[in-house]
Amino acid sequence: MKKVYIKLFLFYIIVLATFFPEFYIELFFAFKPYMFAMVCTAFFLLVYKLKINFKVYSYESAFAIFIAYMCIRGAISYDIKSAFRMAVGFIIIILFYILVSSLAYALTNRQIINCLLICGSLFLIVSLLIYYDIIYLGIPGKEMDNGGLWRLQGTINDPNIFCMFDMIIIISSLYHLFHKKYLALIPLLLSLVSLQLSYSRGGYLGVIVAIVFFIMTKIRLTKISIASFCGIGSMLLLFKDYIFRLIEPYFMTSTIIQRFGDLGGSGRIQLWKNGISFFLENPIVGIGLYNFSSYNLRFYNHNNYMHNMYLDILVEGGLIGISLFGLSFILFIKHILSYKLRLSSESALAPVEREAEGIIVMMAILIGQFIMMSFLSGYIFESIFLVLAIQKGILMRRDANDYLY
Repeated sequence: MKKVYIKLFLFYIIVLATFFPEFYIELFFAFKPYMFAMVCTAFFLLVYKLKINFKVYSYESAFAIFIAYMCIRGAISYDIKSAFRMAVGFIIIILFYILVSSLAYALTNRQIINCLLICGSLFLIVSLLIYYDIIYLGIPGKEMDNGGLWRLQGTINDPNIFCMFDMIIIISSLYHLFHKKYLALIPLLLSLVSLQLSYSRGGYLGVIVAIVFFIMTKIRLTKISIASFCGIGSMLLLFKDYIFRLIEPYFMTSTIIQRFGDLGGSGRIQLWKNGISFFLENPIVGIGLYNFSSYNLRFYNHNNYMHNMYLDILVEGGLIGISLFGLSFILFIKHILSYKLRLSSESALAPVEREAEGIIVMMAILIGQFIMMSFLSGYIFESIFLVLAIQKGILMRRDANDYLY
């Protein structure tokens, strides 16, 4: 029992550290708080001789091959230095993934989600205080976009990436609300306000899809429920002008609509066109890991990222890279679908149903994050690997029939 509490403590430390990536020390790379937490976790695991639970699934093997290929391709690319930095990042995030999944294996779903909610709430409070200049911690709390908006980014260096962390809190809050833990309304409201202040189109879209997915696993698709959704939707459309006027002073809906009306995607469309041109020149093997920005500077005189991770993979890894990534993604979805994914609010659940609850919560978060990655560049998103690692821990526990209460 003592070992379980040690793992719970370590889990809180590493999760909390993951929510504050901007408090880093610049070495050859950014040494972030979660990396320090990893060192501490490894130390405690060795001192107390705690077991590391790990099992390799087929989708992980495919993803490992994908990483290996991208690193090899990067070693013979135009910008070898950037490729090498990303390769080092892959090694660190894989170790992070192994540690977090092992810790999650030893905890209950409720303990895990409570941790996400508590650490996430602290993250939101600090982020909002920074945004409103109530506290100053030496990091920028907001940035100005092309439309003149001050966008919330808090302890993250990008408003869009902020939404990926915010997604974790939104779904965790909904989980507690479905279990009649109404105190979760507080972090839910904080997370929704923070989401609105980010003015992230990808963030809005990801959250909406994730919430719909989460709710649909909760209810049965009967004629009555379908009719209710259609009726509510029709009423919202009918009175949309009145609703917009009512909430405009608080949520700046006209500004949000204007951002959604920007068909250029804040310059993303041109960047995607540039990326496609590079892909057509190197369709099979790509231009090399993390090389788009260097190529874009070299040929178009703009040092920008692609702002679409899937295009990043296609352009930098070519058809080989995107095929390997697609294979790992398909195997992951196939593995998840092999479980019974149904959410229940009943207090007395069979052990297998309790594990299914954890799986569905993590999947809802991941679905929203996968959508957001269509508007972001980079391979190493700590928020996604955190959720993937927790999902891995739950899967290992379920496969071992090691149900916790």
